[in-house]
Amino acid sequence: MIGCGKETEPKVSVPAPEIDIHTAIMSGDLVTIQQHIDAKSDLNAPDMQSRNTPLMNAILAGKHEIVYLLIENGVDLDARNNDGSTALITAAFFAYPEMVKTLLEKGANTSIRNNTGASARDTVQAPWVQMKPIYDFIGALLQPIGLQLDYERIQRNRPIVLDLLNGHGESTSPLSTGASNSSVPDIAVEKIVPSGDENFLNKDSDYIYDQNRLPTFELNLPSAALAKLDGDPTAEEYVEGSLTFEGETISPVGIRYKGSVGAWVGGVSGMNPFMPSGRKTRTKLSMKVKMNWKGSDTLFYGLNKLQFHSQNLDPSQMRERLGYWLFREMGVPAPRSVHARLVINGKFSGLYALTEQIDGRFTRYHFENGEGNLYKEIWPINDKGKAQDPAAYLKQLKTNEDEDPNVDQMLAFGNEIANASGEDLSAVISKRMDISEIVSFAVVDRAIKNDDGPFHWYCDGSNCFNHNFYWYEDPVEQKFHLIPWDMDVSFENINGNNPVTHIADEWGEEKADCKAFNHGPFNILQRSASCDKLTRGWASFEEEYADFKTQLLAGPLSVEQADARIDKWASQIREATRKAKETHADALSSRDWEQAVAQLKAQLAFVRSQ
Repeated sequence: MIGCGKETEPKVSVPAPEIDIHTAIMSGDLVTIQQHIDAKSDLNAPDMQSRNTPLMNAILAGKHEIVYLLIENGVDLDARNNDGSTALITAAFFAYPEMVKTLLEKGANTSIRNNTGASARDTVQAPWVQMKPIYDFIGALLQPIGLQLDYERIQRNRPIVLDLLNGHGESTSPLSTGASNSSVPDIAVEKIVPSGDENFLNKDSDYIYDQNRLPTFELNLPSAALAKLDGDPTAEEYVEGSLTFEGETISPVGIRYKGSVGAWVGGVSGMNPFMPSGRKTRTKLSMKVKMNWKGSDTLFYGLNKLQFHSQNLDPSQMRERLGYWLFREMGVPAPRSVHARLVINGKFSGLYALTEQIDGRFTRYHFENGEGNLYKEIWPINDKGKAQDPAAYLKQLKTNEDEDPNVDQMLAFGNEIANASGEDLSAVISKRMDISEIVSFAVVDRAIKNDDGPFHWYCDGSNCFNHNFYWYEDPVEQKFHLIPWDMDVSFENINGNNPVTHIADEWGEEKADCKAFNHGPFNILQRSASCDKLTRGWASFEEEYADFKTQLLAGPLSVEQADARIDKWASQIREATRKAKETHADALSSRDWEQAVAQLKAQLAFVRSQ
């Protein structure tokens, strides 16, 4: 027709089918998938739960024909899901040789490692006895969506997949840039006696936590000491080194890596994410510096410890600092947090969150009567509604624990809650707590979806527990203060669901007759927070909650304050973020960081709209 001089007809856009592409993949609906291709749907659009791309879900479901169709239509082979896996890692883990071969032929990157530090090769190289518990866990997660692992096929194909990857010359180095330990010169850790004129002896901690500065800290360690830390970060053992800040050195100090199960993900080489182990596989890991090393009484700007948090789980690099700032702005005692640059043995390590240690110095700074008891992660009552055994309180005591410790007030608080009737509970809370403070705590916590905090009650079948908080007991007023801790996944569940931490309930709600229930794609057991008697008592202050929520939205969480604060901090850390990526291959890119900051602002806007 064109050869006869006829004009081509205008192109008609093809509407996308009603069935989404992920549903079509799981059911093997090739017709619908082809319709998505014809309609130019986003073939890389991740699902809402695991952030798997259509290609990953096709591999997961073992749909060979769909895998090849998607690859031929130019999908992103190296996109990553929530756990950092790519299509190639997925195909290798589930042992599909033909899929692995096709991905390799099409140029899939073999050197990418997931959040546990494992490459595609690692998933099939590790012994079956080591991998079997992981397959068991993954298999249990897949059963609710109708998928069942074929262990015989997987065991049979794993050596074939390994041969394919070995033949493709996969790199075994997780960090492609940076000097090896052997190239770091030995540094003598000498004892430096302060003259008394040093700034770190004459200024207080406000200088360190000044929100208007981006400080740089330098750690120096002998190469053997650094190699020891890098060889087994999860041991969390101190080695000796020195700290230099603004031209002044304090030496010696204790230095170690720090973390929790989530914080180690992708940072160490062990294959089991629930039992972190192995060598360091990521440039940045959280670190702790101890000034009172080997009995020294030297303080650093009035501090005994510095904590540098890696922020590896937070692409915005803002959650921790912003979360604590919002709590403090609403009158809740919370750690001070700023950003900081960290240099280790002369090499820029990256940008960290420098967050105040919660200890006796914290309590003396934040409370007028600061010499009281500090407890970590112990609730006044247990999950059965009874006061804890005194030994449980003593075990979690973090101050005044050395000489004749006394937990009588915490025990009394627990008994008062346990014995209070519904009518008396609010009176007990009013007597033992500052109502405006604890209600403000709840308002901020729920606004930013701090779902891995004290209002998430995880259950293991027989017991339920919460974590990531401290209690401070005022020895004069005999009141208790709840202190937030560990904010790295805050904000994440605003307009989205983390499959592990997401809380099912709104504030004050109860489900399942206060029994544990499954929630999320992993069917993780949780219990409604308001089934805890103390939390239920807090939720009863409904008018106060509404008032403080209004204050939060009009004040600290407003565009004028929160967004302006984010913009200010972004200006502080933009260059450091760029330099980190320039220095380390595994660092966050400036593009991804800028997008994450924009997403954080969008999440705040969503909160304001509710």
